[in-house]
Amino acid sequence: MALAFSLESVALPPTARVIGFRGTEALTRPYVFEIYVSVEGPVEVEPAVAVGRPATLTIRDQASLSSIVKGDLPVTYSGIFGRFQMVRATATSTLYRAMLVPRLWQLSLTKHSRMFTKMSIPDVLKAVLSQEGISDFEFRVGGSYSPEEHVCQYRESSLDFIHRWMEREGLYYYFDQTGGSERLVVVDSMSAHEPNVHGPVRYHPAEGDASAGRHFDNFVTGAMSLPAMVRVTDYDYAKPSLAVTGASPVWPGGVGEWSESSSDARVFTPGDGARIAQVRAEALRAEGGQVSATGSALGLSPGYLFELEHHPRAGLDKPYLVTRQKIIGQVTELARSWGRLAELEARDQVLSVDITAVSADLQYREPQRTNWPRVDGYEGGVVDGPADSDYAQLDEQGRYAVKFKFDEGSLAGGKASTWVRMMQPHAGAVEGWHFPLRKGTEVVFLFLGGDPDRPVIAGAIPNAVTPSPVTNGNHTRNVIQTGGRNRLEFEDQAGQQRITLSTPHQNTYLRMGAPNDDHELIAKTDGRGFWNTGGDTDTDIGGNWVVTVDSSLNEKVSGMVIEDYGSSKKETVSGLVDETYDSHMNQVSGSSQRRVGGSTQDTLTGPWTVTNNAATTHNYLSSYTNHIAGPHQETIAGPQQSVIGATQMVTIGGTQTITIGAGQNILVGGSKAETIGGSVKVTAGGTFDINATGDITIKSAGKVNVDQSQWIEFCKGDKKANIGGIVDDYILGMKTSFVGGIYTDISAGAKLFGHFGPERELSPNIDKTAAIISNKAADFQIYALACNVNAGVIKFITPLFQSSSALTII
Repeated sequence: MALAFSLESVALPPTARVIGFRGTEALTRPYVFEIYVSVEGPVEVEPAVAVGRPATLTIRDQASLSSIVKGDLPVTYSGIFGRFQMVRATATSTLYRAMLVPRLWQLSLTKHSRMFTKMSIPDVLKAVLSQEGISDFEFRVGGSYSPEEHVCQYRESSLDFIHRWMEREGLYYYFDQTGGSERLVVVDSMSAHEPNVHGPVRYHPAEGDASAGRHFDNFVTGAMSLPAMVRVTDYDYAKPSLAVTGASPVWPGGVGEWSESSSDARVFTPGDGARIAQVRAEALRAEGGQVSATGSALGLSPGYLFELEHHPRAGLDKPYLVTRQKIIGQVTELARSWGRLAELEARDQVLSVDITAVSADLQYREPQRTNWPRVDGYEGGVVDGPADSDYAQLDEQGRYAVKFKFDEGSLAGGKASTWVRMMQPHAGAVEGWHFPLRKGTEVVFLFLGGDPDRPVIAGAIPNAVTPSPVTNGNHTRNVIQTGGRNRLEFEDQAGQQRITLSTPHQNTYLRMGAPNDDHELIAKTDGRGFWNTGGDTDTDIGGNWVVTVDSSLNEKVSGMVIEDYGSSKKETVSGLVDETYDSHMNQVSGSSQRRVGGSTQDTLTGPWTVTNNAATTHNYLSSYTNHIAGPHQETIAGPQQSVIGATQMVTIGGTQTITIGAGQNILVGGSKAETIGGSVKVTAGGTFDINATGDITIKSAGKVNVDQSQWIEFCKGDKKANIGGIVDDYILGMKTSFVGGIYTDISAGAKLFGHFGPERELSPNIDKTAAIISNKAADFQIYALACNVNAGVIKFITPLFQSSSALTII
């Protein structure tokens, strides 16, 4: 075949000649052409200058009228020099080897780690291409691609990043060389492909026939075993109960199931699962339906359709999509002059083409050839947020915006990642553990399944700005401290074990353990305190209990109050005591002492009962006043003694009843005066004695009535009765008057005696002189003057006498 090869570049002299080339093209891969060039004469090509320069390889016919290549030529491949080497030099010429690649190939030389958030995969790919300086690209995609929350390029080249995402999403690319330069075309459907401009390819099974023109001498087709089904399964933590799964059939006669789960699948909805399962199934079917062909047909670059014709199996004459091409061309005589240095296959053909293709009715998908990066171990970062705040900035699920340290991007303000969960030591439906992290806190991440797109905060780590609360200065302490300086501290030093729970507000803390301020347990606040329990509360104190209240003490008890003191109880009140009881009972098993430095006031709205089974002593050093608005009853089972060092005043607004089951002794050290506004009644079940070392005076503004069964008077001295009015003695029984001395009875007025029985007067030493006036009509005797002087006189007075006069003694 009379073909001519040329390589044009500003890096090469015009005398450069192509010895031969070997090129490989494939869908979703940059093409690579190794071209051998000889330069005659002393002209040198500097490899370092050549690398990166644009170049174009052209295949054309030597004789434009040649029928062999008519319609095939020219064919061009544009790109840049990715590598340029001097292979051998002689005195007259130099052999160079150049590697022609598209500009996209340069992305394989990069290595990046960066984040993309809330962008669809096509938009992410466009952003990467633009950032890498690739501007000549076109996306012919018809599928729907939802925004991804978080996409991470992790320690990988941009080319690998593009490839793995295209392989996952069912995207693929090829190059359009028709515009004089390589144009990257990204597609996702068979309908986006165009037929090649060079027309059909004839099947002609005669290898080496130069007269056959554009043809294939071999065309290999067949079948291979495939799985019956592809199934992908994943998990969405935002919807834990949702079954995130999808399935798609591969081949009706397939065997087994291709299953991907968790990080291999990376799907979050059932719809996404079904879509990815279909992409995987299409990739498997395309792999199983591949055909291959060899020949001399040019212009069969991947991404373009060609139609096979003249095959003896008519069913094979149909359109195909080229997926891969390997092409070799050489100028035989020149190649042989350089021997094996050219490293081309030892063929006599000027041109050979080897392709792989799939039927145009079979959707092509790129197999997953690019490894998904895996994060081994942990990565560092910091908590981020949209604002500069003193508090943690979380979303409604308690997740954090973060900035990874390996992220070279400039995104900030909470846009450098999706919301990331933080691993906790405990979680559940209602239970959990979470100490919120503030913006700028350094953290470490783990990645589920090693997938860089699935980070989880594993924990926070201190640094110079956010130091550890425990250092060598307090290494015996275990500390939990929040950003607001709420603190829980465990001191483990031997002999000083202590737990302290504190908050800076009002210097409030709870301290337990080794003594601090002379106490093993301290609960303190400079502010207000409140203790509330919904049920019972038991307080057991093995030693003294001291309560100090600098202001008022207010106790409110809705139920019964029981106080049991095993020993003495002392209450000291410097001011007024005001106690109000609806009902009240005090029971003291032992002694009870109450000292009041000032006034004490007890107000009772109901009955007040005091029961004392032993002696009771009340000492009042000053005045003591009881005001009782209603009835007052005291029951004393044993002796009672009241000692009053000064005046006592008892004021009773109503009736007072005192019931004493045994004797009562009242000892008054001085005078005693009782003023009674109403009647006085004294009832004695036994003897009633009145003893006075001085005079006894009974004074009544009215009558004095004495009603007794027997009257006995014993007077050691004189007895004097001064009666300003009438004296009536009514004696229903016998009256005996015994006078050891002189008895004088002087009546300034009338004196009447009425007897219903005998009267006996015995005067052993004095004669009786009597003037008796007898009033028969009145049936009583009048003694105007009676002086009994005769002993043994017995008078019997029998007249009936009735008198209602009272005995009056003044």
